[in-house]
Amino acid sequence: MSDGDPQAARTRAKLRAALLAECRERSLEQVSVAAVVRRAGVRRSAFYLHYTDAQTLAVDACADVVRDAVVALHARRGQRSRRIHRRR
Repeated sequence: MSDGDPQAARTRAKLRAALLAECRERSLEQVSVAAVVRRAGVRRSAFYLHYTDAQTLAVDACADVVRDAVVALHARRGQRSRRIHRRR
């Protein structure tokens, strides 16, 4: 994966979003690479350029969700911390 390439980052983001959308409709075991690339609007070859299979994509998508949750939690704690400091 080339992390510095904006196009690659957009493709991976599309694939992650497509996988999560597919998983809202069926279990991960039932999600096919074909369904993910169709929903993402990318070519199958682009999928395999970034991921080896749907499970690898799932790990990346879950890591992204957890990362977003941690960032949101830290932001919320920071806001709460600033409010506490202002009261003093």
